[in-house]
Amino acid sequence: LIKDLIVERAHLDDVVAAGGYISVNTGSAPDANLIPVPKSVADTAFDGLAEVRELDLSSNQLTEVSSAPFMTLFSMHTLDLSGNRIVQADFRSGLESLKTLLMHNNRISELDFVRGLPFIKTLDLSGNTILKIDAEAFNEGQSLLLTNLSHNAILEVHPEAFQGSTHLVLDLSHNRLKTLTQVGWRGIQELHLQDNDLYNMTPTPLAGLLQLMQLHLQGNNLFSFPPNAFRDL
Repeated sequence: LIKDLIVERAHLDDVVAAGGYISVNTGSAPDANLIPVPKSVADTAFDGLAEVRELDLSSNQLTEVSSAPFMTLFSMHTLDLSGNRIVQADFRSGLESLKTLLMHNNRISELDFVRGLPFIKTLDLSGNTILKIDAEAFNEGQSLLLTNLSHNAILEVHPEAFQGSTHLVLDLSHNRLKTLTQVGWRGIQELHLQDNDLYNMTPTPLAGLLQLMQLHLQGNNLFSFPPNAFRDL
């Protein structure tokens, strides 16, 4: 039984060039990354790998992901899911050891799954399709070193979006924000807001950012700023 056949096309191309017709598909075998895997198999794919620290699943064809396949990876601190086609993520439990999650260049539009990552320190969601940041995007007490939400299409940030969490470096650059306002942020040392559509500031948009060391506002549409805009800096 032949399961894989590769045909050298050179002579077949000569037939086509001479006006002939070939009805047989002579392409290569399909890429293994394109073959669907049943959910029951996927959920147990990493069983027995309790010592794995880093898992790289980047540049595949994944469209959705949950915590189920990773439940037995008790030592995993880094998960790379970048460069896939993920539109939905569901991390409700089982990833307590995860410190770094790389999901840039996917198709994520919602941030609700982040609440299931209580000890996350580095979160890269750049290059997705996020339109807004809701009040419950982050958990109370979450403390991140780097939160990268750049190169999305964020138009709106809820006034309490960052109220219960801390972000040492917060990157909201290359989005579509129009008004700079206080959104509950605290503990930030580096804030990237460059290359948005900012044209307006509320009276005290940066209130409470006593530890801020870097502020990037270049590449916007600001004409002026209120007298107390930088009061706490």
